Amino acid sequence: MRLYIKQKGHIYRFFKNDEKEEVFTGFWDRKRKIGLFAKVLSKENEELVTVNLFKEASIWNYNKTEYKILLHKENTEIIIKALNAWKGHWTFMYASDSYEFYFHRGHKKSLFRNGNQVAKFDKGRVNFWDYDSGFIVANNDENKLLLLALFLCFDMGESMDGDVNVDLGNLLAGVKQYDSTWFPK
Repeated sequence: MRLYIKQKGHIYRFFKNDEKEEVFTGFWDRKRKIGLFAKVLSKENEELVTVNLFKEASIWNYNKTEYKILLHKENTEIIIKALNAWKGHWTFMYASDSYEFYFHRGHKKSLFRNGNQVAKFDKGRVNFWDYDSGFIVANNDENKLLLLALFLCFDMGESMDGDVNVDLGNLLAGVKQYDSTWFPK
């Protein structure tokens, strides 16, 4: 399964495989009492997912940062905790499975479930005007909304507003080596 993300400012459009019509839409925003958050919506504007920067830590306690994902239809709350926020190592539990999310050099990220890789994420480095794009490649049995929520956790709050923007992403190597040979099942 391939998911494509197209962003313009604060608005997202999500596409699956080679379909021309978006399967979901979304946005991110920041409000005084709520803080930084994002939502994924159905075509009918029904809220499917809410992502919040749940616990924003100071620079001295950066590893205490947490995100909260609400999957509305499943009535499920997932807390994503930083094990090593500086090198991009995050963990969470979902449906009795243990997940680990890793950042790699640039915008590459990978998701592991119970020790096995199930998805990889990437994002464009050069963007024109406010347009930005990314993609997720995952096993077919993975939850699409969870994958999009993970993408939004670490993308919300970013908006390109110049004519040409270059974003090199993470310049540090992560705690786990990126496997460029991995392909979904």
